Amino acid sequence: MTKRSDRCAGGLRQPRWAEEASSSAQRIFPFARRVAHLTETHRELVEDRDGRPTALYRVTGELFFASSNDLYTQFEYAEDPDTVVIDLTASHIWDASTVASLDAITTKYARKGKTVEIVGLNMASAERHQRLTGQLPGH
Repeated sequence: MTKRSDRCAGGLRQPRWAEEASSSAQRIFPFARRVAHLTETHRELVEDRDGRPTALYRVTGELFFASSNDLYTQFEYAEDPDTVVIDLTASHIWDASTVASLDAITTKYARKGKTVEIVGLNMASAERHQRLTGQLPGH
């Protein structure tokens, strides 16, 4: 007896690769949703070397498609001083969606006349960020 889920439109059996992809997606997406919330952003107001106020954001966790949307909402764009530092020392950029999110963050601050410096990228993250920043649609 064939299970109903093994059949697609028209009563034909799905190809094996489609069954495997569907099975993988069912395992990956719940995992991605759980892991996405393991990313944290902490804000601290500090003074730079010249005594100017600076908002320092320390981001921890793995940054990828599931956590990137949340990252954008973690910043206090209107309340922050003119200089913002995003420290990614305890993070890793895994994909283009994170680069797009960082581009969106810096763009939003720039529209408010504020500057953003991204620091602490490991080698792989720095390479990915440098290669993709400003290259993605909408930025």
